[in-house]
Amino acid sequence: MFAEGLFAGLFVLLGFSQAAPDVAAALLAEGEHCFQQGNYKEAADLFSRAHAEQGVCNPALFFNLGNAWQHEGSSGRAILYYEAALMLDPGFAPARQNLALALEKSRRKLPLPDRRMLESPVLRYMPLKPLHGLYLTHALFLVAFVFALLLYWKSHRRYLVLAVVCVLAALLLFGWTLAANQASRSLPQLAVACSEEVPVYFSTRESDTPRFVLYEGDRVFVDRTEGEWLRVCVQGGEKGWAKKDLIGVVESVFH
Repeated sequence: MFAEGLFAGLFVLLGFSQAAPDVAAALLAEGEHCFQQGNYKEAADLFSRAHAEQGVCNPALFFNLGNAWQHEGSSGRAILYYEAALMLDPGFAPARQNLALALEKSRRKLPLPDRRMLESPVLRYMPLKPLHGLYLTHALFLVAFVFALLLYWKSHRRYLVLAVVCVLAALLLFGWTLAANQASRSLPQLAVACSEEVPVYFSTRESDTPRFVLYEGDRVFVDRTEGEWLRVCVQGGEKGWAKKDLIGVVESVFH
């Protein structure tokens, strides 16, 4: 059974804009009332307005949105908002419980692809985070400078060799760090099919024969966007293009 109860007002209101707290509180209270009355679509609309118009953005709000859409019969949107709640707070147990139940009830239990296999090889084989790589680059340049000073004072060839090695290592690490930083800006994004059936094509032409079909609630990753199209990646490495209005990208929920 879904954890239907909405959180108390204080918790739901965390994170709303201080510019108009009364408006945000009113929207949330009205949404909670509609939910309790069984008007789930209206409740979802009110919660969405609290986010879009008043800046409310916290796990409880997205959990409530997920519950409203689940009761409205839109499992895709429910899964989308449960995932959003968990992205903000991975330890949010009620959202994790309801997500598991929603996935269990979905038409096809499509396994979620391994995101690491979709990442750039630069990230997969980079042992350091880009910021740490930058720190190490600075340290190597500093060590090279120290060896250069020692070379100036004592004129030992080994100091020259060590300085050159440090500079080359720093340049190599700096280039790798820049590549990793660029790759980290285009990481695959978690997305959910929000329509009963979502045809996925070889290209961005609807006249093509669909390569495969996603069903509502299927979770995929998106690695490219072109106009009204998203390139989706599913288990097994298959990729194809789907219309943007049929797919909900979890991170876009926050904007």
